Amino acid sequence: MSLKKKITVYICSFTVIMLIILSSVIYFRSEKMLNSEAETLMMAQLDRAQENIYFLTEINKIEAEELSKDFLVQEFYNKEVSQETVEAYLDKKMKAMNTNYPFYKDLFLLNKDGIIIATLVESARRIDLSTRPYFKRAKISDNTAISDILIARSDGDNIVNTLTPVFNSKGQVQGYAGIAVKAKYFSTFIENFSLGETGYYIVVDSNNLILSHPDTNKIFKKFKYSHLIGSKEYKGHHIEIDGERVFMIGKTMERKNWKIVAILKDKEIYEKSIQLSGYIIMFGILLILTAIFLGKYLSDKISMPIVAMTNSMNTLVDGTSSFKSNLQNTIDDLREETIPHNYTKEPSEIGNLRNSLLTLKGHFLKGIYKFEKESKILQKRANNLINEIDETQSQTLDFISKLSHDIRTPLTLIKGYSRGLEDHVELPKEVRKQFLNGIIDNVSNIETIVHDVLDTSYEVYNTPSLRRKRVTIRDFIDNIELETKILLDNRSRNLIFIKDSFIESKDTIFIDDSKMKRVWSNLISNAIKYTNEGGTIVQSFKRINNHMTWIIEDDGTGIKKEHMKKIFNMFYRANTIDKKGYGLGLYITKSILDAHGFTIKVESEYNKGTKIIVNIPID
Repeated sequence: MSLKKKITVYICSFTVIMLIILSSVIYFRSEKMLNSEAETLMMAQLDRAQENIYFLTEINKIEAEELSKDFLVQEFYNKEVSQETVEAYLDKKMKAMNTNYPFYKDLFLLNKDGIIIATLVESARRIDLSTRPYFKRAKISDNTAISDILIARSDGDNIVNTLTPVFNSKGQVQGYAGIAVKAKYFSTFIENFSLGETGYYIVVDSNNLILSHPDTNKIFKKFKYSHLIGSKEYKGHHIEIDGERVFMIGKTMERKNWKIVAILKDKEIYEKSIQLSGYIIMFGILLILTAIFLGKYLSDKISMPIVAMTNSMNTLVDGTSSFKSNLQNTIDDLREETIPHNYTKEPSEIGNLRNSLLTLKGHFLKGIYKFEKESKILQKRANNLINEIDETQSQTLDFISKLSHDIRTPLTLIKGYSRGLEDHVELPKEVRKQFLNGIIDNVSNIETIVHDVLDTSYEVYNTPSLRRKRVTIRDFIDNIELETKILLDNRSRNLIFIKDSFIESKDTIFIDDSKMKRVWSNLISNAIKYTNEGGTIVQSFKRINNHMTWIIEDDGTGIKKEHMKKIFNMFYRANTIDKKGYGLGLYITKSILDAHGFTIKVESEYNKGTKIIVNIPID
């Protein structure tokens, strides 16, 4: 092989080897980082799904316990009303429940032995549930129990049953009240969770039956990978499902023996790494072509003096008469070409090559640094998301604990008053009346809690469904002014009501009147709650361009700066132990205004007051 070819081959070989090494390093490092980011995102979404399931099961348990204490249900167990009467009542109650959230299949009652004695499904009457695991749990613990996924006898639909004991006035179990809901009740929300283009989530019950899956044909089928799911910590595996390699991660829920699983195809995880490597290879091909031309150019320069000397030596061997002349010319050429090239020109060309390679290396390193920097930013965002989910989880648990305490307290008082009436039949009339008033007051407290929490929960899911109509600005403001004055009467707060003359016009706004009344109720209630006695609440209406600006301003306690970003989060409450509430008011308010397309802005300074601004377009 000639010297020229050797030089060209060496340069090209070096370029190819460096390109392969660089591509491999970038591919494997990016693969690892992207895999870690995908795993972090999947875990965050699974935590969010777990909290939704916990929340829905708690609502379902509260509804079942409320049914067990229903006055007509108690009368049925006391044999004061007939089966037909209680079933008609249950039918009416279930229809009302399905109006807001259409997942309820049956409301049913069992005797102490576990036999269904009242139901809305004819084929389910007299069925014996005594051998069912969830009935046994409810019977042993005298507490509410939830089943795994079942098949409804009426239409073969997948359902989940919730059972709770029915106690008589002496605290003895006289039967069980149950609610059957469609299995979709616990998993519909997960359909809105996205996981790339090919990923999906599934929920598996304690019998390893699939409760939720994007492929409906797989629901109620066995999930054969349950043994790979961690008990309490997340566990990820690369496995093959339906002939494709996927990444699966999941864990067993802490309060239920259900499993939540996220699945994403491997090729989607590695797609970005492969795409990046493709760009590097394309760039490398251009680099190799450049190296070929560069090698040829350098080999010509390096081999030129050697070729000239070789030709002169061949002339000498052949006995050419012009040897001296040719040799002198060769020496002159060597002096002119070799010395300048070696000491001036060649070092410049080699230096340029070296500088070019260093520049190329710098570009590669800069690209890797930029990629790592962006990956760290994504990792930081994922960590922030995990922190937000942890905070939401903590707020949800606080909410459930507070709700449980608020319900348990009036129930304990009601039980105490009731036993007092039962044990002391001949109480004085005044004491008896005091006991009855105590029962009525505490029942009212429970009704208030039910309205504040359960009705609000339904409203969260139905806020986007608006019944809008055109309402004149004058009627809207007059109603708010009247109801605000009534609400503030005897509240020891000063009210200033300001309205521009534009309200006398016939302009209208396009709103759902009842839901906007809920917005007013939430905002004015907060203003009253956080304004001390003697404080002032200002409510004003102004026209700015083609919008009505509605302002509610108070000189109360205000909001700390660190809480401002979170005030519209569900269940979020600042550390105001002396103020009652569940952290749902502002969340519902913003949901309603977002559904209308209106905007809300909050300005507040701690210990100085709060100003809330709502902008409503004028027709």
